Amino acid sequence: MGRLLAPLSFVFAAIASTVNQRQDVERNLTIMFAITLVFSIIVPINTAKITSAGAVTWGFPVLFMVIRILCVLVSFITFFISSKSFSSVEFKKIAFSMLFIFAGYSLLVTSDNYVMMALGFPLFAFGISCYLKNLHSLNNA
Repeated sequence: MGRLLAPLSFVFAAIASTVNQRQDVERNLTIMFAITLVFSIIVPINTAKITSAGAVTWGFPVLFMVIRILCVLVSFITFFISSKSFSSVEFKKIAFSMLFIFAGYSLLVTSDNYVMMALGFPLFAFGISCYLKNLHSLNNA
């Protein structure tokens, strides 16, 4: 459920980025948890095969990788379109910092050696710091 909730949260952050929609946080969280709960119930897991990073594998790995990539693309495109429609540079910076977060997150989740962890942590930390800095500097778009 957590592996699906992370990319889906950015989709909701991108789609519900206006002031009026940011007021409905509880509704958005409920919808996100409902979607990931349904997916986590229907996803077949293979407890006989565990990755070297300690994660339990699941069936149809290509399908769920495509779903994650689509979430990233939808989030990026939505933030980028929001930067054009609101004439805000912050949304464009948020879009690119989100890519750093996803790259770092992907490396950290799959890391099973210090090299991958050393590559993932700076990307993740840089992405989060840029994302939060730009998120807090939004001027009520």
